[in-house]
Amino acid sequence: MPWMNKSSYVFTARSIQESAPARSGVYGLFSQHWIYIGEADDIRARLLQHLRGDDECIARYRPDGFVFETWPPSRRGERWDELVREFQPSCNRRPGGVPVSRPVFSEGESPRRDS
Repeated sequence: MPWMNKSSYVFTARSIQESAPARSGVYGLFSQHWIYIGEADDIRARLLQHLRGDDECIARYRPDGFVFETWPPSRRGERWDELVREFQPSCNRRPGGVPVSRPVFSEGESPRRDS
């Protein structure tokens, strides 16, 4: 299923501040192809971290745009799985091209990525 939010935005600090919500959801980074799809409790804060170069793979591909969808925490993991399967972004893959699976966490355990 394609992105529900049809709008895309320039991957700059100003655009992130003006467009990305400080809410739970999923987001995608792209240039000529899909670079990364992530999930976060605060989409805006997480995009700003990526913009500052917190992920080597994302920085290497230099995204120039982003999209997002807001989702409650209880539903965003399922949507993340769908989007990663559909778009197969470069930085959501292991060496050899194998797609990364969403990690499963025990109750009370926090994911290290994007939260």
